[in-house]
Amino acid sequence: MDARIAALGVGALILSATVLVPQSAFAAEMTVTSAVDGEPGSLRNLVEQANTEPGAHTITIPAGMTVRLSGAEIEVTGDLTVVGAATRPTIYSEPDFDPNSALLRVVPGGSLNISQVNLDGASLRMTGIQGEYGAGEVHVADMDIRQAGTGIELGDVSAPTTIERVRFFGGWDGLRLAFVSGSSGFTVRDSTFTGLSNRAIYLGGIGPDADAGVVLVGNTFHDTGSGYQGDRVVMVAGIDAGRLGSAPALDIRDSLIEGTLMDQDLGSVIAIGDIYQYPAGSNTPTVRIANTTVVRTGNVAVISAQTREASDRIRIENTTILGPTSSPVLFNMAPHDDPDYITVLDIDHSTIQGTLHSDANERLRVNLDSTVIDSGTAPTFNAPLERTAVASVLTVADPELAGGTRVVAPENLGLLPPAPGPNGLPVRMLSPDSPLLDGGTETSVLPVDQRGKARVSGPASDVGAVEMQYGAISVADAGDVPAGTDAAFAVSVTTPGELPITAEVGTRAATAQADIDFTASERTLTWAAEDPEPQDVDVPTLVRAGNHGTTFDLVLGTVTGASVVRPVGTARIVETPTPTPTGPTPTGEASVGPPTPSAGPSDPATAGGHGSLGQTGLPDGTLWGVGGAAMLLMLAGAGALLRRRGGVTGRR
Repeated sequence: MDARIAALGVGALILSATVLVPQSAFAAEMTVTSAVDGEPGSLRNLVEQANTEPGAHTITIPAGMTVRLSGAEIEVTGDLTVVGAATRPTIYSEPDFDPNSALLRVVPGGSLNISQVNLDGASLRMTGIQGEYGAGEVHVADMDIRQAGTGIELGDVSAPTTIERVRFFGGWDGLRLAFVSGSSGFTVRDSTFTGLSNRAIYLGGIGPDADAGVVLVGNTFHDTGSGYQGDRVVMVAGIDAGRLGSAPALDIRDSLIEGTLMDQDLGSVIAIGDIYQYPAGSNTPTVRIANTTVVRTGNVAVISAQTREASDRIRIENTTILGPTSSPVLFNMAPHDDPDYITVLDIDHSTIQGTLHSDANERLRVNLDSTVIDSGTAPTFNAPLERTAVASVLTVADPELAGGTRVVAPENLGLLPPAPGPNGLPVRMLSPDSPLLDGGTETSVLPVDQRGKARVSGPASDVGAVEMQYGAISVADAGDVPAGTDAAFAVSVTTPGELPITAEVGTRAATAQADIDFTASERTLTWAAEDPEPQDVDVPTLVRAGNHGTTFDLVLGTVTGASVVRPVGTARIVETPTPTPTGPTPTGEASVGPPTPSAGPSDPATAGGHGSLGQTGLPDGTLWGVGGAAMLLMLAGAGALLRRRGGVTGRR
C-alpha cells in the first residue's frame, strides 16, 4: 500500500513538472540586438520567430538604431507589435532591397501595431507598409515615412484600422486602400502629407455599415499633385451608401489643405466617384467637410461628385475656402438628366471665396445657411439649378435668393486677412463693423465655430465660419454712501471678448429722487477687445433731511460687443456722521476725542474747577483758604525738623 502511494506521488510530481515547466524558451517580449539583417537578434530574425509562436508578441527597437534591410520584405503572419524608443529608430532599405516590395507586409491572419519607428531608404521603393486582403488590424502611429511610392497600402479594411501622427514625405500616394467596409471604420488622425505627387489618400471604395466610415480628422495636406488630371488630395472611387447610418461615409474634419497642384481645369481637391443606393429620405451626407480650411492654388475646384442612378447629399460646414473669387468651387456634380435623382449640397456657416458655377445638365440643389460667398463681381450661380438661402450674404445679387440673402460689396464684408486660429487653421476673423456680425440665424445646429468657439455668442450667430466671441459685463452695487459724497459703481468686464465693448449707463431713481438726493447722469463706457479692466462711474449724492436709507440705481442701457451678466447696481444714501471736535495736542496736531459734557450746577467743575474736592459745599474761595493754611503749617513743621536734625549732627 505504501509503495503504491509513493508511486502515485512520484507520478503527480512528474505531471506537475510537465505542466509548469515552459514548453518553449521563446519570449513574448523581445528587443532587437543586431542591426544586421538576418542575424540572430535582428528584426527579421525576431519577427520570423514570433510568426512561429502562438499569441501576441512585442518587439522593441532601441533608441537611435538603424535597422538595415536587404533583399525582400519582412512578412508578418502573427499578432505583432513593433515599438521604438523615445528617440526613434529607423527601418532602412539598402540599395539592394527589392524596390517592388514593401518593408513590412501583413498577410491574412496577421496583424500589426507599429509605433515610434521611422521608415526610410536609399532609394524609392514600392511601399512602406502593406496589408494584404484578409489581413487583421493594422495600427500605425508616430512615424515618418520617406522614400516610398505608397507610404501605407491596405487591401480590404474590415477590421479596425487607425493611422495617427504619421508624416508622409514624397512619393506618389500617402495612403492607398482598396476597400473600407463593415462596422469597424478607418481613421486617419493628426497626420501630415507633404509633397505627394499623385494623391495624398486614395480609397477604392467605401461601404459603411451603420455609423462606421472613413474619418480624416486633424490632418494637414501640403503641396499635393503634379499638374495631372487625376491628382487629388482625397480620392474615393465609389461609395455604396445602401447601409448608411447617421454618420457620413467620408468625414473630413479639422484639417488644412493647401498647395493644390492638380490640373487647373479638370482637377479637384476632393473627388468622389460613383454613389450607389443612397437611402431614400435620408438626411445623412455621404461626404462631410467640417471645420476645415482649403487654400486653393489657381482655379482648382474643391469638390467633384458623381452619382449613378441614385441621389446623394454632401455637406460643408464651419469651413473656410480661400482662392480666386471668380473660380468655381464645384466641378462635375451629378452630371445626369434623370429627374428622379438629385444631389443636395448643404453649406452651413462657411466663408467661401469663389463661385458655385455648374453645368446646365447637373441635377444639383444648393442650400445656404448663414454663409458668405465672395464671388467678387461674378455671379454666384450661372445655371438654373435649385437653390435656397437663409441669413446668407452674397457679393452679387441673385434674384432667386432675394428673400434669404443680403448683398454686400466685397470691400465692405469686413473679413480680415487669414490668420491662424487656436487650432492652427487659417480663418478670417471679422472687423468690429462687419455686417456679418450677428447677421446669421438666431440658433444653429452647430454648437461651435471652425475654431471650436461657441457658435451663437451674441443675439444671433455670425455669418461665416467664425463666430466672434462676445465679452460679458456686470454692474456692482455702490453700497452705503454718506450723503454729500460720490457713489462709486464699478462696471466690470467679467469675460473679455474679441470685440470692442460699448456700454451706455445711466442713473435711475428708486426711493431716492433724481437731482434732489443724487445728481442724475448718463455716460458711455468703452473697452478695447480683450480689455478686462473695470471702470468706475461716480454719481454725486446730495444732503437732504430725511433721505437716510433711500436708494437709487445705475443701469446698463444699450450694450454692443458683450452680453450683460448683471445690469443694475444699487446705492443707499445714509446720514453724514457728526464731525468730531478737535483740540491741540502736545505736538500741535489736532486730537480727536469724545465730546465734553456741558457743566451744570452740580457738576464738579462749578466748584472752582478743581475736581471732586469742589463737592465740599463750602462757599466759593473757602477751599483755597483752608488749603492754604494747611500748606503753611506743613512747611513750618518741615523747617523745624530740618533744624533739629542739623543740631544733632553738630554735637557729633
